Formats: sequence, structure tokens, C-alpha cells
Amino acid sequence: MKIIDFSEKGKILVSGPDTFSFLQNLTTNDLNKIKDVLPTAFVDRFGKIIALADLYKFGEDYILVTDSGCLKILFEHLKKNSELGGCQVENVTYKYGFLHVFSEKSVNLKIDVYNIPNNVFVSNGLDLIIPSKDVKSVFEKLKENGGQLLEREIQEALRIEKGIPEYGKDYDGTYTIMEVVSSAGLFDQSTRKEVPSRISYEKGCFLGQETLARMKTYKGEAPKKVVKLEAEFKIDKLEECIGKITSFCSKSGKFTYLASLKKPFYSEKEIETKEGVLNVSSI
Repeated sequence: MKIIDFSEKGKILVSGPDTFSFLQNLTTNDLNKIKDVLPTAFVDRFGKIIALADLYKFGEDYILVTDSGCLKILFEHLKKNSELGGCQVENVTYKYGFLHVFSEKSVNLKIDVYNIPNNVFVSNGLDLIIPSKDVKSVFEKLKENGGQLLEREIQEALRIEKGIPEYGKDYDGTYTIMEVVSSAGLFDQSTRKEVPSRISYEKGCFLGQETLARMKTYKGEAPKKVVKLEAEFKIDKLEECIGKITSFCSKSGKFTYLASLKKPFYSEKEIETKEGVLNVSSI
């Protein structure tokens, strides 16, 4: 069993009697679809990204987990809108720890903690949301049951290999949602499961919905997109006319990159460079 400590990620608790409708009106995905964890996003009325986030049902409330780089922006966005939304918004980043555990076989925790299935890395993954005061004891119990904490370098490699963009590294508030995530679910060959989209076009009105609908209609017109590149060689930078590399990892002589590519290169399956051919895939 492998353990990733994601406790540094931003965590926002949204509570109150009108929480469902409040979030449904602001988030790009449909809260009616939530089962375990719902990947979603928050955008402004122009479709520009405020934050990508994972949404968890937490009793009668909801917890949003997002990159630390966009925590302040997302919190202020939710706080401002909550004044009319009939709910409370609280930054609980330091009140709760967040661990992800996974194994090639089913995970048997043998401990009583709030856990949510999440197959972001392999088919048998669990997210653990734990009061901060209990994180150390939970971690020790996981180690007693064979858990092994992954080093930061390995964590980063997993993120890149899975095509998970990070705020401040691979995208920021200048990107539209369509430039960062696929509008349709993708199929993950490693887990043999569909990766759900962060956008629902059937849920009805939400902030930025009209803009996103237009973007979908005229897909392919985005000036740039974040994609995954794979090669058997290392490349430090791309030609300016193609785009820029934002994240990089290597494993067993194979190199994986996240990159922001300009139109039309992000639509290609391969890109020729002087170092060799880069394979391109959506994230």
C-alpha cells in the first residue's frame, strides 16, 4: 500500500441549508452526479479558470480540495457569493489532513477514518480526510499495515504521468477551462476506466455556462491547450511557435511532459522537433 500526503492542498468547507444549490450555481459539474468524489471547476463569467477542485460530500456539508496556489482566489470567490447564497464558507486547510492511499489490490485500512474511493492513480485508491490532530496516529497505523509514504519526486511523477495539471505550474487564471481540461471524459488505459469530465452541459445554468457552451460549439478555436507529451528523449524547451513545457518527469528512459501548446499543435498526434518526435495526448 502506497501513501501520498496531500495535506498541503487547500481545503474549503461549505455548509448550510442551501449549500447544494449554492455550489450547483457556481461549479461547472453537476452535483447530482456525485457518488464518491466529483471532479469539477470554478470559472468566471468569461470562462476563465478560478480553480480546479475535487468535491466531496462530507456528512450534510461539502469539502472542496484544490491546489494551494489557487486556494485564496477560490475561497474569496466562494465567500463573496455566499453572502447571498444562504451558506457558510470556511477555509479548513489546517483543520484537516488529506492522505491518498492506493494499492494494486483492494485497500483494507483496518482503521476508522472518513474515506472516499478515488481511482485517480490506480483502480484501488482511497482519499482520507482526517482532523489534523489525528493525522500522525493514522499515518502510523497505515505504516503498521504495510503503508509506505511516497517521496515528493515520485508523487510529482505520478501527477504528470496521469496528466493532472497544477495551478501555478501548468495553468493559471489567464487560461479558460477549455484550454486546461477535456470537455468530454477520457479513457484511462492504466485503470481501464473513464476519467469523468469536469464540465456538465446538461445541468442547467451556472456561472460561465453560456461562455462554455459557445466554446464547446467552436471547439478547436482555443489559442492554446494544456496537453501531455511523451518521448524517449529529454527536451528542455519547445520552439516558441509551438508552446512551452510546464512540468516534466522521467522513468526507465521514458520522458513525460505537461505542456501548453499553441494552435494547431495541440490537435496533432505527433510533433516533430530537432530532438525527435513527441507524442501528444489530451488530459
